[in-house]
Amino acid sequence: MREVINPLMRKIYEGVYRTNERMLYFGSIFPFEKEFTRKISEANSFNMDLHTHTTESDGVNTPHYSVWNGIRRKLDGIGITDHDTCKHDPTCKHLQEKCKKHNFVVVSGTEYTTTIELEKDKAGIAHIVGLRPNYKATQEELKLIERTKEIKKPYNFITCTLNSGKNNVLPSEEVIETLLEQGNVVVIPHYWTQHGVRNRIVDLLENKRYGEVCVEIYNPRAGLMPKKIPSIVLRHGNLVANSDTHYARLTEGDASTIFDKADVFGSDGRPNTDKIFEAMRKNKTTPYLVPINSFARNADKLRFLHALHDGRSFLEYFDDDRRICADITNKSLSGKEIEESLEDHVIVPED
Repeated sequence: MREVINPLMRKIYEGVYRTNERMLYFGSIFPFEKEFTRKISEANSFNMDLHTHTTESDGVNTPHYSVWNGIRRKLDGIGITDHDTCKHDPTCKHLQEKCKKHNFVVVSGTEYTTTIELEKDKAGIAHIVGLRPNYKATQEELKLIERTKEIKKPYNFITCTLNSGKNNVLPSEEVIETLLEQGNVVVIPHYWTQHGVRNRIVDLLENKRYGEVCVEIYNPRAGLMPKKIPSIVLRHGNLVANSDTHYARLTEGDASTIFDKADVFGSDGRPNTDKIFEAMRKNKTTPYLVPINSFARNADKLRFLHALHDGRSFLEYFDDDRRICADITNKSLSGKEIEESLEDHVIVPED
């Protein structure tokens, strides 16, 4: 039955998606596109958007498209950090090989769903991003990914908290420490939101063991930034910025992390992932937010007007064995022309 339903769903989804893209999504952002690309180019350094999502979790575009679009938008690299999965690791490794000659960097990671104590008998959801150095999750990382499933049943979608008795089932502190031990660069994303560590940011950064942890200070999809940045965040340093995009064509790169080229290029004249990670650990980053209006910055939220996408995301959340959204869209949203150009090493889009 699945063999019959999946191809049919793929055709329906692709048809609706393409229609919406032409009529609604891209039409809404097109007036800002040239200005957007110009502003990214103005940074004149090495710009990376290290927190993005694809069809391997709840994003709209495939990893192939995200890379192609990142180059089109004048970025120098992206990090693909899909929710609670590492299925994109082999694809990221493949894309990195294809992108070497263009000095474009593809980093793989995971955005883990963790829990954090908010007050007595109350725990909340807190996302933690881990960027992997070698495109392959270790056994300890795989165990963390498996344990994220423990959070889904007691999770309350309305309040973003967990039911009493099932509180701190996967503590953020444990995830951070495990990822650091495995050589990951750890990023605390959108800490001021309901899916962030919230007021616990102070406790985390007071822990001297977390000195190399990065803090995401700009995240346009999460309301840009908190109204008041705690002084401990500024003192801590290691500040980064990312788009958290779920729709690459619209908002990929609208916030990025800037590196000095001298800090990330190796002796071969090409960017080096190890040097990029080292720069992040040693506070050699600058968070950058593209100065465009708020409508353009939040345009990828329009995907929720697409009923099929909304339903797909809802179903995917409860599918522990297979990512339904990736199954439906993995090929259809990348575009045959993009796949072919990547294979031919000709991946720089025409303006």
